[in-house]
Amino acid sequence: MAAGATILGRSGRAVVDEEDTEDLATIIANTKGPRKKDLIKTAKAFERQKNKRNLTNAELGRQTQLSGEMVREFLTLLQFSEPIQGLFNSGKLKLEHGRRLAQLAKSERRQDVAEVATAIIGLPALEARQLVLYLIDHPELSVEQAKKDLLASRTVVIDEFHIVAVVTPEVFSTLQSEALSRGMSVSTLVTSVVEDWAASPTSNG
Repeated sequence: MAAGATILGRSGRAVVDEEDTEDLATIIANTKGPRKKDLIKTAKAFERQKNKRNLTNAELGRQTQLSGEMVREFLTLLQFSEPIQGLFNSGKLKLEHGRRLAQLAKSERRQDVAEVATAIIGLPALEARQLVLYLIDHPELSVEQAKKDLLASRTVVIDEFHIVAVVTPEVFSTLQSEALSRGMSVSTLVTSVVEDWAASPTSNG
């Protein structure tokens, strides 16, 4: 997003005040590059601008040169309790961890979100994903035991299917840029997108 950019409402009019300027500066500072810093502050900036301008995630994403999916990921962080948000604020949890906790919150193990938030501190995004899937698939296990199983084997068996996607160089370049901004590999990004699509109501007809 270029310096001095503004966010437009659906009417096409831009009303820029001090709060807008601060929100835009926060979004730029915390979404460009592989490292995310003030995640909760950024999420609140997105929320204010979305509500103020009456924009969808996709519309807000386009105006900030980000994907609507990334906007959604930031906003997801605001659904968690203050103690969990504090883990994101302190840098103990990353944006990708928020995606996994949100996945758990939609399952029958939603009551374990706070405990899992602590358990995945320090885990790479892939292992956090594996732990969440393992917990969902094994409701009889405690969070502590599931993590022990994961760390003991580092190869917890989860059914996986590999898909080969043929894309143009331009599309792959876009995927690389998006993956870099999220601090993950292209394969992890594509896996996350496919999982979210498969879990969405629209994908099931």
